[in-house]
Amino acid sequence: SDDEWWYVTFLLGGDVARARFGGQLLVTRRRPDGQHEAFTDLVRADAVRFDTTRADITLGRNTVVQRDGRYQVEGAAGPLRFRFSLRADPRRYFPPVELQSGALRSGYVVPAVTGRADGELCTAQGCRTITGVQAYHDHNWGSWREVTWEWGTGHGARHALLYGGVRHGDSPANGSAPYFLALLDSLGVQQVYRFGAVLRFGARPVPGMPGVAAPDSLRVLAIRRADTLELRVRVLDVHATRPATGGGRAFLQMRGAWTLRGKAAGEPVEDSGTGFFETWVARDSARTDGGASPR
Repeated sequence: SDDEWWYVTFLLGGDVARARFGGQLLVTRRRPDGQHEAFTDLVRADAVRFDTTRADITLGRNTVVQRDGRYQVEGAAGPLRFRFSLRADPRRYFPPVELQSGALRSGYVVPAVTGRADGELCTAQGCRTITGVQAYHDHNWGSWREVTWEWGTGHGARHALLYGGVRHGDSPANGSAPYFLALLDSLGVQQVYRFGAVLRFGARPVPGMPGVAAPDSLRVLAIRRADTLELRVRVLDVHATRPATGGGRAFLQMRGAWTLRGKAAGEPVEDSGTGFFETWVARDSARTDGGASPR
């Protein structure tokens, strides 16, 4: 909803071939009062079950089961308990891709660029039933050591959008390839574009993160032949963490209102909506890419 959102992550990491791995359920909640909560459940390798040919995964008492296009998700972490089902909107998916450059191997698929979820979320304050709420589901894999990324997704009145790219150290996205932006309509992926950077404008302090500033807005300019799309995002809410392997950087998860204008396959496009966006910033991030917010 406009005042509350949840990220649910099933994470499997380590050296799977040598049985030196484990799992983690990580749930982040943005409460209606603007505060953020994190719930985690660490799982040993002997309680992990997965199959590379299916979407199903078990991390101890936390499970994902996919049947007939619907995902059944259940889990618990501390005072949190949840169970919900997620079904993708028709033709709103991004097909699997895998890229490799040097030590970086990155795979990505989005079975539900937009979808709907139904179920129940319970915390120490009680249980809440969710019905037909906007949802998103992706899956990524690979050798993600010392990486950062840009990522965003949103749904509008007629279109959905998805952009992203992975950086290894200070290298360009995915080694030498630029980031991508996919535009989807009611028939599926309408067009895929490339772009070189997500520009950040303005700077706002992040509570509890001295020296870290989040942007007020984002801008992406994507081009494919004669088509040009301009995406602008007004940041509404920010949650920041500083992972132990982040090299001093802070990881930002943002909710934003976006507008999109330009041409797709030669036809004019104009839409707007809300979405979620991720980026990384340096510890001293008061200086941004683009200066003041564009008008």
